[in-house]
Amino acid sequence: MRSPPRVLRGRAQLDPAELEALAAQMAASPRGVIVVGPRELAERRGEPDALPEAVAALAARLGWPVLAEPTSGLRFGPAAPFVVDHADAVLRSEGVGDLLAPSFALRLGLNLSSKATSRWLSRHVGGKTTLVHPAGAWHDPELAAERLIVADPAELIRALLALLPSAPVEPAWGERWRRVNTAAAAALAPPRRVGAAVGGPARPACGAGGSGRRAHPRRLVHAHP
Repeated sequence: MRSPPRVLRGRAQLDPAELEALAAQMAASPRGVIVVGPRELAERRGEPDALPEAVAALAARLGWPVLAEPTSGLRFGPAAPFVVDHADAVLRSEGVGDLLAPSFALRLGLNLSSKATSRWLSRHVGGKTTLVHPAGAWHDPELAAERLIVADPAELIRALLALLPSAPVEPAWGERWRRVNTAAAAALAPPRRVGAAVGGPARPACGAGGSGRRAHPRRLVHAHP
């Protein structure tokens, strides 16, 4: 009986000249962002997922924040310290969104589920967004992309790392995002319960005016990063 045919998969790689041009564009954009939407299971081909480690290395090298959706698989693991997990809440404010306006976006994965993030990208990096997808799917409903790269995202990032500067050009950019994300996390956290620890009845910790009510989340996010 004849054995079943084998399936051999190749990996798409970017032309060296195009790779150098992309690396130069990214190096000249100190205020960039890495955006990772939902990812298809087919992208991993049953192999170990190399993208989280690659994205973490790229974010550390460039000092860029990572806007990763929960279904991206990047909110835990090596990329987690660079992930802005409250981007949806932060970018609902146009004022804060303007302060965090990027000059370049590298987008991986499928369409974003966050409308706030999608609108923000369309507003600030229309025509300055690079999409990367291993099968060449064009996930760009905002029409913000200037190019689509058909390549394995992790391998593309590893190739870029060999061409990029060894340290962030503008370290304050990533720190600004971290401060805003921390403020958003504090604003969105449930109110603390006091009293139980000392044997008394648990009750919400009082805010301004002793009302016990939490401040509106957006008020804390509007602070200048």
